Amino acid sequence: LARESVRARSLGQRRSTDYLALVVSQVDDIGHSYGPFSLEQLDNLLRLDRELGEFFDFLDETVGERRTLVALSADHGVPNIPEQDRERGRQARRLKAEEIQSALDEADRVAAGRPGTPDEIATRVADVLIRHDFVADVMTPALLLAPGDTLSSL
Repeated sequence: LARESVRARSLGQRRSTDYLALVVSQVDDIGHSYGPFSLEQLDNLLRLDRELGEFFDFLDETVGERRTLVALSADHGVPNIPEQDRERGRQARRLKAEEIQSALDEADRVAAGRPGTPDEIATRVADVLIRHDFVADVMTPALLLAPGDTLSSL
């Protein structure tokens, strides 16, 4: 599809700047479904690498190496899936949306509860959230904005 778009629109072969965006969301989908170290993800990345290489060769031949700019971007990484972490002796489990929503609702109640300064409210919310077994750490704005190396213990 990308090659046909370049051909059909004569991308990169006119006097104006052209832009072609490709989304390869299967990396995200496979990572979330099977984990970042799965054979499925390895297979996917090997195939994607080959396809991108062939597409870049096509661009070099069709548009010209000196007339092409390629930028690659990603939105985030993929965590291990819980089953793999448990196999490695780590504590892990799958969360239900209701558990997350319950924690957020509890945080909202604490924030809307008794009055206080923004720092006091943030501390109360942090104290509530850290009690949930699926929360690894909580940082308030005051901690994040504190001078010095306050995050070195993480």
